Amino acid sequence: MPGIVPSPWPLTGRGAEFRAVLAALRRGSVGVVLAGGAGVGKTRLVREAVAPRRLPPGRRVVWVQGSAAARALPLGAFAGMEAGRSGASGTAADAVGRTLRALDASGPVLLVVDDAHLLDELSAIVVHRMVTRGLAPAVVTIRTGEDAPDLVTALWKDEHLPRLDLEPLGRDDAAALVAQVLGGRVEAASAHRLWTLTGGSPLFLRHLLAGEVDAGRFKASSGTWRWVAEPVLTPELAALVRDQMGALDPGVRDVVDLVALGEPLAVGTLVALSAPDAVEAAEARGLVRVESAGAGLVARLAHPLYGEIRRAAMGRLRARRLRGLVAGTLADAPDPIPRAVLTLESDLPPDPSLFLRAATAAVRLYDLPLAERLSRAAAASGDAEAPRRLHARRGRGGHPGRPPAGGRADPRGGAGSVDALSRGRPGSGGARPDEVHPDGAVADVEQGVFVAAVGVDAVAVAQG
Repeated sequence: MPGIVPSPWPLTGRGAEFRAVLAALRRGSVGVVLAGGAGVGKTRLVREAVAPRRLPPGRRVVWVQGSAAARALPLGAFAGMEAGRSGASGTAADAVGRTLRALDASGPVLLVVDDAHLLDELSAIVVHRMVTRGLAPAVVTIRTGEDAPDLVTALWKDEHLPRLDLEPLGRDDAAALVAQVLGGRVEAASAHRLWTLTGGSPLFLRHLLAGEVDAGRFKASSGTWRWVAEPVLTPELAALVRDQMGALDPGVRDVVDLVALGEPLAVGTLVALSAPDAVEAAEARGLVRVESAGAGLVARLAHPLYGEIRRAAMGRLRARRLRGLVAGTLADAPDPIPRAVLTLESDLPPDPSLFLRAATAAVRLYDLPLAERLSRAAAASGDAEAPRRLHARRGRGGHPGRPPAGGRADPRGGAGSVDALSRGRPGSGGARPDEVHPDGAVADVEQGVFVAAVGVDAVAVAQG
């Protein structure tokens, strides 16, 4: 694939964690538990740390892989070893003993247990005894937020092994990784959008970037890589995200879909539109996260790509109905923008007055494309004078000052595409209007909307 270096990707942004794992594997050390969410790079980091060139002479790696399928079998994780065959005769204790003796007799080993939260109980006993009896150092990976066997949890809870938590990549580390992979400069806005969409997950980042480069939507121009079209999730990436989300029962699905369309969504509103137990279940499963916001609580999706998956799956009619439900709860909200954008794409009747108020608010925040869209919606829904009034307000002191530092986080209150907070139009470079035309940007857009809606000749009237 042009521009994409071969897998595996470099370990950019993982220097401190890599050194910590290496330190835990020095002679005389007991090992380490490496915890983190799906796709943050736990397995990749461990594979690099236990590469043969890094091991003492004579030591070999015994790699044990937890899985949902093997979990159904006693000693399923050790099924590849003769002593751990589930069909061997004797009691469970006999099987554990045989497995331990086989491991001990194979010479100096380093035990790697990947996805230990998926171990069956007997396999967990073997791992626990290997560690607590000092039979071998162990590197154990677990996925945060997942239930694990008690003896796996005891490895760090009882301080047999230190625990190291691996977080998603930060914005700067993700940008550096993308630049290294592509072998060139990456436009800041495009790098930021990649990080925002993938949540800093190296796995998701690799799949998204590879798919976009392959499709020609992410390309180099004049020595700089940038997005030139809206991203599309590849089937492989979509499958990874759906697998991470897991099966959704109807109640939890309603919660996730409502948040996907309206985040950040007040928890009280979410409970009123769904059910308290479903909201609690969605939070417990790591599908939504609840945060403090002023005096209340709001719900957001736990990962941006969850929203992309659910919005693509829910169907147009369902999405319009749910947007209408959320918009109906925002009548008293001080910011008209979220309600207006939700109403635009809902089954509610158009509200030209609301659209114009929201367009004015968008102009003050320098979200000029949104201001144009809302002004046109007001005109199309019965208020033909909306563009004229929006344009005229500039002459009455309605022109905003400079936008706040960093721009508006999400001009639609999260009601639309989940990565709205990070993007300008494709190829725009993400520049703020005041950085391009500091004095005339708002006036230009207001005039553009005005011309489109009421004709060129009317501009002179408005300006006069």
